[in-house]
Parts: sequence; C-alpha cells; structure tokens
Amino acid sequence: IAALLLGKDRPEHPLRTRLSELFPGRRLRRTKADFVSPHYRLLKFGYVWRMNLRKCSVSVWTVNEEELIKKMIFKHRVDSIVTNYPDRALKYLKK
Repeated sequence: IAALLLGKDRPEHPLRTRLSELFPGRRLRRTKADFVSPHYRLLKFGYVWRMNLRKCSVSVWTVNEEELIKKMIFKHRVDSIVTNYPDRALKYLKK
C-alpha cells in the first residue's frame, strides 16, 4: 500500500505544486498511489468529496489540535488522521 504525500513545505514551483496538491488527479494516476495523504490545510474546494469520487481514501497529517481533529472527523469526514495525540482522535471515534 502506497500513499501520495501532499503538502511539501518549500516546493520548487509553489503555484504549480499547490495546484497539483489541491487537484491531485493527474499525480494519482501517474503514481498509482492507493490513497492520498494531504496536509490538513489542503482540504479545500470539496477535496475529500473529489477523492471519494475517485474511490481514493484520504489520510490527513499532522492534526494535533482537538478542534481540528473534530473538524476532520465530522466536517471533512476523512478516512484517517495522522496525529501525535491519538487519544484525542480516539475519544471522538468512540462516540
């Protein structure tokens, strides 16, 4: 299983890179990744919905703040969350 990691801090070509991260369809096809792993700040413009249309799971990183964790689970409905505090995410998943 392989992920397409999106959200590089200092891209060489900022505009082109950000567009390909917000709309990663071409990169997903080219890399044949099993799922996409964007930085949580990239979840805009129906990102999760668009990935779901492609039958592509979304695993966001690195979400540590409790309010952001809730937003990822209940608003964006991501498939998984990478966090340094799994107990914070797990308490919402058990409800």
